[in-house]
This record gives sequence, C-alpha cells and structure tokens, in this order.
Amino acid sequence: MSAPLIIIEGFDPLRLTFPAGTGLTSEARVRLPPVHVKLLDLSMGGLIPDGPHIGMDAPMTELIITLAEPATVGNIFDAIVGNIDAWRDLWLASQQALDKCGPILG
Repeated sequence: MSAPLIIIEGFDPLRLTFPAGTGLTSEARVRLPPVHVKLLDLSMGGLIPDGPHIGMDAPMTELIITLAEPATVGNIFDAIVGNIDAWRDLWLASQQALDKCGPILG
C-alpha cells in the first residue's frame, strides 16, 4: 500500500485535501502548492520594473514523512495544520529561490 497523499492546495485561505480512511500508516506524502516559474523576461532587460514575463505554475515535489509510530491520516493532517507556518515557509523559500534565479530562458 502506498503512503497516503495530503495535498496543501493553498495557504491563504488554507486549503488541503487528504484521503478518506481511518487505517494506520507509518508514512505520508505531502505535496505543497505549485510554484511560479519565470520562463522568459519581457521587461526589456529590466527597464520595466516587475515587468511582464512568460511563466508557468509548476508542481512541487512530494515530501515523505516517516513516522516513528503508525498514526491515522487524520492525526497526520492535524499535525500538518498545527505546523502550517513551517510548511508555508518551506514553500515560500522554494518560490524565492526560483525568483532569485530569474527567467530560465533569459
């Protein structure tokens, strides 16, 4: 049986989906919201601050949580919600790293 997938769809407002079921599991997969990737800068070399660009939203990789003791999906969900600021910070750091790199094709 594969690890259940909990998807954080967005932070503001907080939206999550998780599988139904009450069985115990020792692993869970967590997927963060997509990040925006700039593909091509159309700001004329930076002449237009925050100028237009061609981009796309790219899915994030799934993270696997391995538990010391099995828990229900509901308990794992509660733990994620209880630490949502840390999950938001992880997602934001990923987005900021992509922003700092600049356009992929430019």
